[in-house]
Amino acid sequence: MWCLLQQEKDRQCRGLGLIASEDSTPMFKRYVTQVLLNAEAMAHALLKKGYTLVSGTPALTSRQFNEAHFEKVVKFIDEGIQIALGVKKKTGNLASFKSFLLEDPETASRIAELRQRVELFSRPFPMPGFTGHIDTTDTITQWTYWIL
Repeated sequence: MWCLLQQEKDRQCRGLGLIASEDSTPMFKRYVTQVLLNAEAMAHALLKKGYTLVSGTPALTSRQFNEAHFEKVVKFIDEGIQIALGVKKKTGNLASFKSFLLEDPETASRIAELRQRVELFSRPFPMPGFTGHIDTTDTITQWTYWIL
């Protein structure tokens, strides 16, 4: 057990060292700037739809998303919430909500269609854990993949 804990500690220390060496590079500065721009774009898009913000953005900048992509993500999130709110109006409790999702063909169709569009939209973006999608020449992607 101690060996496993030590290996995890070593991995974390190497990660911190890599972060410290990367934070002054132009690539990292562009990455951090893009994270901030994406957070701002997502916040504005959510606020326009009437949502209240309490947190930051999902980790999508490391998957090469930009502001326009984040606005599209907000549309997907909003559509999913609207489907759920529509089901909530038709049901009275959590048990009937869950069964309605599984049994109502119109709702199931809307969810399946949304899922298909989300998968199609996200397909071109790199996904950590699938080496075919990761640009191994991109140090920031390597760093993000390694830390995660």
